[in-house]
Amino acid sequence: MLKNRILAILVIVSLSFALFSGCNKSDTIKIGAIQPISGQVAAYGTQTRDAIKMAIDEINANGGVLGKKLELVVEDDEANPEKTMNAFIKLTTKDKVIGFIGALTSKCSLAITEDAQAKKSSYDFSVFNQ
Repeated sequence: MLKNRILAILVIVSLSFALFSGCNKSDTIKIGAIQPISGQVAAYGTQTRDAIKMAIDEINANGGVLGKKLELVVEDDEANPEKTMNAFIKLTTKDKVIGFIGALTSKCSLAITEDAQAKKSSYDFSVFNQ
């Protein structure tokens, strides 16, 4: 099931941050999602977004992660690789997410793969004090 997969992904992403546990300067942990909310495959993107939201609501209802609530920041890429790159840049710079889910389509995932790999070691984990 899609919901179970997304829940598993969220749990894995969330638990990976346990290495950085401690007092948090913020009450939330921001997770980004890049999905086609509009455009030709919007039906898939909105369903995926809604499933991610349901999983986050369930995690938050059970105490969150490390006692902090997860906050979802969704960007619409319209299944367009250029818009996916713009969404990735916004999520990682302006929104300061510490992880993200997406993109949904292959061509959009390929558009950000190299930058996501390069960025993985430079995420700002300062939301956690050690």
